[in-house]
Amino acid sequence: MYIISLILFPLFAALFTSNDANQIYNDGPYFFQVEANIVGMWTEDSTLIQKVITPENFPQLQSKFNFKFGLADLKKDYSAQMDYGQVYTGVDSLVALSDIHGQYDLYIRLLQANGIIDKELNWSYGSGHLVIVGDVFDRGDKVTEVLWHIFGLEKQAKQAGGQVHYILGNHEVMVLNNDLRYINEKYKTTEKLTNITYDQLYSANTVLGQWLRSKPVAIKINDMIFAHGGFSPMLVNNNVSIEKINRTFESQILGRKRDEILSDKFLELMYRSSGPIWYRGYFRDDNFTEQSIDSVLTYYTANHAIVGHCSFDSVITRFNHKIFGVDTSIKNGENGEVLKWSSEGYFKGTLSGEVKELYLVDGS
Repeated sequence: MYIISLILFPLFAALFTSNDANQIYNDGPYFFQVEANIVGMWTEDSTLIQKVITPENFPQLQSKFNFKFGLADLKKDYSAQMDYGQVYTGVDSLVALSDIHGQYDLYIRLLQANGIIDKELNWSYGSGHLVIVGDVFDRGDKVTEVLWHIFGLEKQAKQAGGQVHYILGNHEVMVLNNDLRYINEKYKTTEKLTNITYDQLYSANTVLGQWLRSKPVAIKINDMIFAHGGFSPMLVNNNVSIEKINRTFESQILGRKRDEILSDKFLELMYRSSGPIWYRGYFRDDNFTEQSIDSVLTYYTANHAIVGHCSFDSVITRFNHKIFGVDTSIKNGENGEVLKWSSEGYFKGTLSGEVKELYLVDGS
């Protein structure tokens, strides 16, 4: 294996350098689990660096990449951490956003403006829950930075009594299934420098790859259900629970070839336009009515559905606040909002930190 062979080099120094003198590439790090070792690989000033990570050199990496986690977090077995049911009750506050698409700087500004993280990028939301409703990957050029920040924030939130939920969207599934149509040009250079395809940088023997495979496609918090695309009436008609959604993606869709998935009728339903990662019917199907969403919410014993995937300029709501859309076009790198919920009701939080009322619990 390519990674194992590089361990034989004693200095782990510069391995390859980009020939493009007009562009400086910085990317990573990517951490591989190689036997009992964690091997780090990253691009620094267009030069590929690789090191076996040790307790002695990890603090330097922590400082260099502003990691919010320790070496022990890289060594955890994330493959056994999937909770298929994904139902959370007793939550007193939450913030949701989606479709970050590699726009790290805007993502950070939004979280800071809305009290989720502090100036040092540390968790400051106490026992609240942060829900990222899919699509961190593709389009933008700081996907890796977003992923590592979420990875660390998840640990900080748990220590504070809160929680970070990272829901897989269609672009996560695409990358994990080697559909690389939308990756930024920067990551094509990473592929050349590492001689590793982008999907293999997130393979099951990498820290981020294993961690991503432990993430759900659908969750329920209090009386709210979350999925990147949404819960279509077809899912209800086929009696597809949240647990079945998550089990199916984890065991039968992630990492499989497209033709294998589409050869199975049920997997095709889950994978395509009526499935939870691609569905757009809440906003783009003229035949979708309030009765339609009522049937969905009744099946999942919920009162609200919160989704991404369909882009708008602001957080939007439909059908008497039964649906909230939280894809606020962060992918464009110019603006964005978050959905905020507390016992008082639903609000949207802006990039300036202003909070605007959407729906109060008294129905106003």
